[in-house]
Amino acid sequence: MDLFLITFESIALLLVIGCGGFMILNRNILPESAFAFLSPLSLDIALPCLVFANIITNFQPLAFPGWWLLPLWWAGFTVISSGASLLFGLIARPGVKKKL
Repeated sequence: MDLFLITFESIALLLVIGCGGFMILNRNILPESAFAFLSPLSLDIALPCLVFANIITNFQPLAFPGWWLLPLWWAGFTVISSGASLLFGLIARPGVKKKL
C-alpha cells in the first residue's frame, strides 16, 4: 500500500503543478517566458527529487530481500532494448527513418 501512496503523491504533485501553472497563466501573474525556466525546474528536478527522497526514506531492505536484483534487471533490460533499437534502426528502410 505504501507504493500506491508514493505513486499517488507523485501524480497528485504533477496535477497541482499543472493546475498552478494554468492559473498563473490565466491570471497573467507571470509572463509566458518565465515558464521556459520554471517548467523544467519543477518537472525535471523537483519531482524526481521528491520521488527519490520518498524511496530513500521508506526503503526497508529487510522487507525486500531481493532488492539488489532490481538494478541488475534494469541494466539487462537497457542492454537488450538498446540492442533491439540498434538492430531495428539498421533494418528499417531509409524512407521510414526520414518521416520521424
